[in-house]
Amino acid sequence: MSELDRVRRELESALAREPGNALAWSNLSYVALRGGDPATALDAAERACALAPAMAGAWINRSAALLVAGDARAALADARRAEACDTASATALVSIGAAARELGEVALATGALLEATRREPGSPEAWCNLALALSDQAQNAAANDAIARACALAPQRLDLASNRQLIAQYHEGLASAELRAIAAGFGATLGHAGIAPLPAPGARAPGPLRIGYLSPDLRAHPVGFLLRDVLPAHDPARAAVRIYAATPRPDWLTAELRGRLPDWHEAAMTDDAALAARIREDAIDVLVDLGGHTAHNRLGVLARLPARRHCVFLGWFAGVGVPGIDGLVLGRDQLGAAAGAFLPEPALAIAGTQFRYRPVPYAPAVASLPALRNGAVTFGSFNNTAKLNPEVLACWAGLLQAVPGSRLMLQWKTLADEALRQTLAVRMARLGVDPARLFLLGASDHPTLLARYGEVDIALDPFPFPGGMTSLEALTQGVPVVTLAQERPVSRQTAAMLGAIGLQRLVARTQREYVAIAVALAADRAALAQLRAGLRERVAASQLGDPDSLARTLESLYAALSAGATSSSGA
Repeated sequence: MSELDRVRRELESALAREPGNALAWSNLSYVALRGGDPATALDAAERACALAPAMAGAWINRSAALLVAGDARAALADARRAEACDTASATALVSIGAAARELGEVALATGALLEATRREPGSPEAWCNLALALSDQAQNAAANDAIARACALAPQRLDLASNRQLIAQYHEGLASAELRAIAAGFGATLGHAGIAPLPAPGARAPGPLRIGYLSPDLRAHPVGFLLRDVLPAHDPARAAVRIYAATPRPDWLTAELRGRLPDWHEAAMTDDAALAARIREDAIDVLVDLGGHTAHNRLGVLARLPARRHCVFLGWFAGVGVPGIDGLVLGRDQLGAAAGAFLPEPALAIAGTQFRYRPVPYAPAVASLPALRNGAVTFGSFNNTAKLNPEVLACWAGLLQAVPGSRLMLQWKTLADEALRQTLAVRMARLGVDPARLFLLGASDHPTLLARYGEVDIALDPFPFPGGMTSLEALTQGVPVVTLAQERPVSRQTAAMLGAIGLQRLVARTQREYVAIAVALAADRAALAQLRAGLRERVAASQLGDPDSLARTLESLYAALSAGATSSSGA
């Protein structure tokens, strides 16, 4: 029994004897949420709040449970209630910051979190959440400093160390040696946390390879969309697939995948040690982690090396830093000559690209070229605002100046924040672009976002962290993407997609070439309209639209891993 399970049982036993104990209900909420049980966490917090409405901690725990449940607006209201109950609390301000970030209200989040760090400078949560809020605004150097401080305060915290890896990917100023060192440093965090590999497993069982996929994102998320048709395509004669789904908020795609993948194990409520033990009992030959350092990851499971061989795939795209794993699976087209300088583990190269995508059922038809309807070219990017660093904005400003009358449409949830919109408008004005040429849009539902590609003529990829799912969605909605392929493996992912569909001419090697490619596209509207009309079919007929080929490629990789005969590249 884990320590969390033990504490939970003690609290439940105490509440059976004393159901009016508000503090015990609040503590149960905290423990249940850490144990991956948000429903119990929310119920317990509501009981605590009803019994003790002046208890700040109860409102903080209710806010956290609501945030996990997906109700960020209610979570923000509860965090503000906690702050009203205890005006000296840094924790309440951290809760305000977390909820405000989820809503895209980055100015509110940043203000609350700065005050939290002043009230409690030794709070790793305050520094971590501040780092995330700064990253949302592409204040990448400041974000990197803040997350480094959080990690120094709590060197045993895997969640903080993972956030440090993620924030570093957006930072345009970090060289390969720095990125590699940050990734490799995760091993030290595992040591501080006392996490060590399990004893080596026994001999492999006869029959097809037993492949375990571990993911928090088998839902309406890029990983879920990209594997929607790949995982069910595995040949059971070659790969007996078992899913370890650690998804905190299952949805329609989770249900679809579960129906198509019968060997499914719900793992969201299983702690890392217990899940690693379960994987060992299942005699998994190759464990494939699909989360890397992204949200809700289970690297604490991977670090225990519970299978015979281990790799990271698709959900992560940079150094992992977990000692003992066999490597990071990447498409060969994404691996430049300098890839090894960024990765502390081997790159396990597969042919072409690792991306496969088919439009979702509700994807709208490809619209006609908007420039022919409105007389002006509209450039667009629906990428995370964390990617809009000064180099990107300067490049895009130069492009807008080179195409008279053109406009730029950006969409991300943080662009609902008036302060951020004003900041971007001021920055572009200083670069010579009239803010009236900018269309800055906040979050929308997914069907609306896809429909908005009907208003975009040419998609612009940020750098050094380009689009992934964003690029695929643009292409399948008929919008060509101009990208800049740099040295980081992640920097080349859109380039790999474009190579797969024969559009290498949209891949730039310099910012000047990037602008020239986009200007040339904008200048020939008839050719642009023709390209647009055939892009969805072009993707479908390419490697990007062939999930079966990726399933076969992965099966061959897993067989080579199991036999100890993999080919690696770049590290």
